[in-house]
Amino acid sequence: MNKILLFALTLVFTFQLSAQSDKYVKMMEKQVSILDSARTKATLTKLSNTFQRIANAEKEEWLPNYYQAYCQFRLASIAMQTGETATCNAHIDNAQAALDLAKAVK
Repeated sequence: MNKILLFALTLVFTFQLSAQSDKYVKMMEKQVSILDSARTKATLTKLSNTFQRIANAEKEEWLPNYYQAYCQFRLASIAMQTGETATCNAHIDNAQAALDLAKAVK
């Protein structure tokens, strides 16, 4: 049963990826791989901005907004650790706005 479920999920994921543009998929793969090792505010800010640009270009995709929110959350975490309360709150607000956009995509 698990093999059938795994096969079905793989098949659905493959068809979904084939429906997306190659340029979008390559850009997302590149940015997510950078995100895996991102540790600094500068890198996370750059990634957040990049995911926002991708989301603006690919309005029917929810994933760039999700990753933008994730970057903003990590930036808020860094700000909280350094005692920058106002900056932390701004990042949380930005994360919520990005999540709201992601949820709005049908």
